[in-house]
Amino acid sequence: MKKLDYYLQRARFNQVAPFFREGQRILDIGSADGGMFRWLTNKKIAFSGIGLEPEIRTDIETETYKIIGDKFPSMKIFGQRFDLITALAVLEHIPELRLDEFAKACNEHLKPKGFLVMTVPSSWVDYIIKPLIWLKLMDGNRADQHHGYDSVLTVPLFSKNGFALERHSTFQIGLNNLFVFRKNDSKLST
Repeated sequence: MKKLDYYLQRARFNQVAPFFREGQRILDIGSADGGMFRWLTNKKIAFSGIGLEPEIRTDIETETYKIIGDKFPSMKIFGQRFDLITALAVLEHIPELRLDEFAKACNEHLKPKGFLVMTVPSSWVDYIIKPLIWLKLMDGNRADQHHGYDSVLTVPLFSKNGFALERHSTFQIGLNNLFVFRKNDSKLST
């Protein structure tokens, strides 16, 4: 990753920072090499975590977290529940036909009243990323896998799958969206 990639990654971590609590069990979907967990460790926040990353070949395990080479949903975490699920810059990589499955699986893995925190770029970010990759200012974090996801679809998708929106805001001059949902089983539709 290049400096710009690290800057963008830290900006996402800073957006989700208010939702980390001592002692949480965290599932990080799209963990890469565990950057968020290392960031939490450096901030001296006590947690335990599992990360899922389809691009890694060998699992990474430390005292407080494990990164598993697999996509979400994963049978490798079958039946496990978490206080917090994070999916930072992930939703735009999920094929449209799998979005509903993704949202349902988030609900299944979240403890009652738990939080799902996601960052989703604005759909026009792809037009900015491509020249930056071409100029070798950033690696692009698999920008070629983006499928044109429209962040406007996020609230309806997760609302129909048992989540209540707690917060939506933008950051980085509107280039990114922060969505915070609370699990709300009474709103789960069939």
